[in-house]
Amino acid sequence: MRKIIGTVITSITLLSAGATFALSDPGTRLSNWYNLQFEKKAEKLGASTVDKLSSSFTDIQKEMEAMRKSIATSIQDYQTTNLQNSTNTIKEHNEQNIKQLHTVTEKLKEQNTEQMAAYTQQKTLQETANISHDIQDILEDVLKNNQK
Repeated sequence: MRKIIGTVITSITLLSAGATFALSDPGTRLSNWYNLQFEKKAEKLGASTVDKLSSSFTDIQKEMEAMRKSIATSIQDYQTTNLQNSTNTIKEHNEQNIKQLHTVTEKLKEQNTEQMAAYTQQKTLQETANISHDIQDILEDVLKNNQK
């Protein structure tokens, strides 16, 4: 009897184990395993992608800041250079105007001196002629008065 009871218990155990494995779908288990593995990999890749994107954005921000500083420096240099060039051009133009003014002033002084000399000479000649004419008139009057 023990044998029979042992055989029955063993048979029931084997049948229930077989029924358990037969009732579970191997495709579902494989699908569950695949989904779990996929989720793990997706999480790893997502985290890695986020880390790399974050790192890339940080690098881009650093490059943009460096470019901004470089552009600001370039603009400042450009402004300084243009200001210096403009200042130099204005100074040169001013110096040229002063030189021209001195040249014109000297020419005017020379012309004035020449004109004054010519005017003086002309007036002297004119006055001499007037005096000579007046003397002749006086002499003529004196001679006319003496002849009478």
